[in-house]
Amino acid sequence: MTWKPAQPATSWSISESTCATISAALTAVAVKAVGRKSKGKKASLARHAFDPAKEPGVMSPVGYWDPLALMHENNDPDCPLKSEETFRWYRAAELKHGRVCMTAMIGLVSGTFLKWPGFENVKSGFGALDSSLGGAGFGMLVLIAGICELDLLTQDPSKAPGDLGNPLITDEEEERELFTEELRNKELAHCRLAMSGILTCAILEYNGVSPETFLSLDYVPSFGKVALIFLFVAWTSFEDSQPKMALASGAAAPALPASKDSA
Repeated sequence: MTWKPAQPATSWSISESTCATISAALTAVAVKAVGRKSKGKKASLARHAFDPAKEPGVMSPVGYWDPLALMHENNDPDCPLKSEETFRWYRAAELKHGRVCMTAMIGLVSGTFLKWPGFENVKSGFGALDSSLGGAGFGMLVLIAGICELDLLTQDPSKAPGDLGNPLITDEEEERELFTEELRNKELAHCRLAMSGILTCAILEYNGVSPETFLSLDYVPSFGKVALIFLFVAWTSFEDSQPKMALASGAAAPALPASKDSA
């Protein structure tokens, strides 16, 4: 009798046509990247003049959160901070991954209950990669994303990370008024939530739970439903207390206008 290692409950097997489609898409993107003219990098600002804790994305209740010390040299909290150029690269990568995950979450939920014509027999979620049709669709998405990344939606170094412009707004002044710090914080919060959500969905599917199951209310336990209601109420009534924290830490309060009597 020979011993065989136990197999997981659910395994993801990708068909040969799927691999071929994805490989072709990645090859096309790589050729496009190599063919681009290299652009010189601008010199980064003085490191001591940049503070990542003052950038958008620093929100209550955790504030500036860098547990792995990625913004420090050698990933050591006791070492100096890295340059602003490095932070911009990190922030652009965070926004790209977050936007992809937000799109993926919408596709996962909608694709579970609604099917595109011709894709009625394709499995939901990551199981779509088991079929040649689903793999071909994924390869098309990779190719489109690569074209947008390398040609259509390139980052302007003079703009904030992730600011790729708004095709619906031609007035630059109006676009600047809409692209506020509040809007950037909201997008970052949704990006982080979507990245956590898609990772959770992947773990559930790997353990044999289909999207049709974990997206139904019957799958959520009673205490989970109560927790969701509590979190929703807390979210809608939450007020940022950062200004109060700044005053408590010794920051100067805004000056009050002088009264007529003291003039």
